[in-house]
Amino acid sequence: MAGRTEELWDVLSLNNVPDDEINKITYENSMRWYSFDPFTHIPKDQATVGALRKAAEGHDVSIQALSHHSDTRSGSSIAEFTANAKALTGTRTDTPPNASAPVHEMS
Repeated sequence: MAGRTEELWDVLSLNNVPDDEINKITYENSMRWYSFDPFTHIPKDQATVGALRKAAEGHDVSIQALSHHSDTRSGSSIAEFTANAKALTGTRTDTPPNASAPVHEMS
């Protein structure tokens, strides 16, 4: 199954991008920016796309929603929030400020 990694490789190869630049584009800058060296946890030769895909075989690596339930916390809906704000402040939240102020027409 070809993926984004293979597509990127095709573009980089087609444009003769040198290995040192490919490394910076694909992982070295991220390692530096985040001060993280994944190769202290897994050897570099075992961290290739092919090796990682093989290691993930049998595991569900699909993208999944983090939550499938409705939020049951009090005040979680905009209607509840508006009602609570109205109760706390004693103001009408359905009327814009100065809505009852007279409008002066310019002549």
